[in-house]
Amino acid sequence: MQSARLGLLGLFAIFGGPAPFGLSGCSPGAPTTARAAPIPPCPAGYSRLDGVCTTAEVGEYLACVRTRAAKLQPDLEKKLAEPMRLTAARASTVTEASTNLEKEVATDPVALEVVRECSDLRKEPSKTTACIEASKVGAACGFEVDPSWSAGCDMGALIGCLTSRGPNCEGIALCGMEEGARAACGTPVTPAGGAGCAATLDCYQACKGEKACECRCTGVMSREAALPVSIVMQCYEARCRGCAERGRGACDVCFRNSCQAKFDHVCKGR
Repeated sequence: MQSARLGLLGLFAIFGGPAPFGLSGCSPGAPTTARAAPIPPCPAGYSRLDGVCTTAEVGEYLACVRTRAAKLQPDLEKKLAEPMRLTAARASTVTEASTNLEKEVATDPVALEVVRECSDLRKEPSKTTACIEASKVGAACGFEVDPSWSAGCDMGALIGCLTSRGPNCEGIALCGMEEGARAACGTPVTPAGGAGCAATLDCYQACKGEKACECRCTGVMSREAALPVSIVMQCYEARCRGCAERGRGACDVCFRNSCQAKFDHVCKGR
């Protein structure tokens, strides 16, 4: 990919927060006792629940469900164990967790009441809390890190989009696309075409910074390409900001040194 000025780049948030994330040999003649492989630590901001890493808020919510279920009926806690484990692995927000659990226990009125009670006990997260959670998820998704991002993300339409979609990888990418297009072209544009990641980046490059052209590129992008495109573009914006001022060819050099590996991993050939 040839790097070029991409006008929408500055509109993509730089996600703050901490970046996310053997068999032992046997000596001759020693007993061949198998040793369990070490369990890798969870990313910063996550905790382990029933063997899976989940966000702190989801962990607190599921702990509430488990405690109330155990007090109400011992068998109910066992019944909810597997749904809660699956929810811990899949949900990144309390809203997602409660929605998933309600579907799992929809036919059990007692279990459903416990799930809803813990949902009601949770206060609506503040905008700042939602931004902090989104920044942690964004770092785990592959976005560049900027600790100042979460402090400013609640000023504007982006936070409303994140709250609506939920802070997951695809939601973060789509919100960045939509709100970037809103600022550049006056209306949000959602990827709804068939262009892949590499083709979309070529499209943006050909626009040479012309806003309406870039918004058209966003519209013909496939939904599946939104995340890898956002990751590569945001890397370029974060790592190569102001590169054109350093002389001819500086932007190409910066991209190769700072973002080429990321492009090859998430976008090349797609």
